[in-house]
Amino acid sequence: MSRVIKLFWLFLLPLLLAIISVHTQAKERTASLVIDLRAQLPGTSVERPLYLSGRTKISLLLANISSAEIYHVSISLDNAELPAISVEPDHSLGGMFGELRVGEKGNSLQSASSGSAIQSESPEPSGGIGYQTPPLPHALPDEEQYQIADIVEMEPGQRLTVQVVGTLKGERGERKTWTTVFDGGTRGAWQISLGFGSPILLNRHRQFATVRDSGSERYKISERRSEDMFELIPAVFFHWTPTESKLRDWSWSMVGGLGLDFNEAVIFVGAAVTFNQNITLSLGGVAHQVRRLNPKYEADQYIPIELDDEQLHSEYYRINPFVGVTFRLASNIFGSGG
Repeated sequence: MSRVIKLFWLFLLPLLLAIISVHTQAKERTASLVIDLRAQLPGTSVERPLYLSGRTKISLLLANISSAEIYHVSISLDNAELPAISVEPDHSLGGMFGELRVGEKGNSLQSASSGSAIQSESPEPSGGIGYQTPPLPHALPDEEQYQIADIVEMEPGQRLTVQVVGTLKGERGERKTWTTVFDGGTRGAWQISLGFGSPILLNRHRQFATVRDSGSERYKISERRSEDMFELIPAVFFHWTPTESKLRDWSWSMVGGLGLDFNEAVIFVGAAVTFNQNITLSLGGVAHQVRRLNPKYEADQYIPIELDDEQLHSEYYRINPFVGVTFRLASNIFGSGG
């Protein structure tokens, strides 16, 4: 029965928490992005930051088009690289709010479906997607908004590039180009927290010492004490916080940590719940050293010489469940004090 409990602590419970986290975060989000040709000079490229709190279905709208021009629209979606673990304070929320207009609607056009879209001749090297819409209808009135593409699904960590090419009607029509890049920010950030992890010993080993037998020259191996069920170990924990979790009071993540117990490495792996990105409660499995009686000896055995603690015991790594509490600091603990 104890093995079943240990298996639940080590693997099933963290996995269950991770599954619950994924399902609670999978909410459908919609938004509309407006490209205003009057507000942007032709021949320029404008980057607009967005704050995406998860996978979002985006409608692209074109505003202030001219009935004297024919427009072609090219769309590409690129994936950004994951950020590396950083020990600097996280300021990723500042300045990320862009012109994301949720719930805005425009008049629908003949938008490009998956069957009619023209594939880009040079696929994006970063694994993105790209296509070009058919030309917009010629008889378009001025001063209105039109949907120029089907719904595009965008996630944090992606960049959406929209290029609009307008050509004046006629044999030698002048061409104008507007390029807009929507930056979805980062997928998330690595965070570092400091605190304590406590292994939970399901099987506590006894500690022994040699005691001189009265009236003889022999020593008896006697039990001194049992290992404590809980032991606080200072540790540094690393966990990944998705962007969509940063504005929540509680967020779930997988966590890994490294601690030191009498100069011996202790490794923590599990799941964590964080309150407002600062206080984290973790649980999972820990690999750490435990001590037991050297197999060469037995309890209550008589020996001719006195043995010290290291001679009586042997050390080996064992996996046990753990609980941990850590705190995120506001400054770089690894930086120089100057």
